[in-house]
Amino acid sequence: VGSLAQTAQLTVTKTVRNLSTGTGWATSTAASPLDVLMFMVTIQPSSGQSAQNVAVRDYLPANLVYNDQMIVSGTSNYSGYITTGLNFPTISAGQTVTITYQAKLAQASNFSYGTSTLTNNVSVTSSNSSNNPVSNASVVVTRSGVYGASIISTGLTNNIWMDSFILPLMLALMGLWMYKSGLFF
Repeated sequence: VGSLAQTAQLTVTKTVRNLSTGTGWATSTAASPLDVLMFMVTIQPSSGQSAQNVAVRDYLPANLVYNDQMIVSGTSNYSGYITTGLNFPTISAGQTVTITYQAKLAQASNFSYGTSTLTNNVSVTSSNSSNNPVSNASVVVTRSGVYGASIISTGLTNNIWMDSFILPLMLALMGLWMYKSGLFF
């Protein structure tokens, strides 16, 4: 007589905050290039059953660079990294595991002018879970231009040879010709 396998239901939530501007935790935040962000992933078995062999992986989008500072609370029994796969042998029923880490936005030249939305996804799997939940947090990056900065010509041609020699010579020759031809009184 075999025993029935117990299945666990997992829940995962992901939030973000902008450390550069001091925003609070939310599912979306506004940011500028080079801002430092902190992400928080919370995992919990919700069915009253422990989750076995739990793997958590975060998929960072382009222009969002892992900045380490990873802290795992709720358990000390884990291995790996959030970006390549964080493994927990067991997350007990009623236990909550929280993972925080930092990421930094790329420099301004990597973003187009205006706003760009980066979506950061996390997935969770378990050997005895009947679901594989995913969650995400978004970062709305704004790149703005510097108003008033442009290239303005400061001379006739901005060519020192043309402006300092040829143009005055032409004006002098034309004046001499006009004087000789009687156009000047």
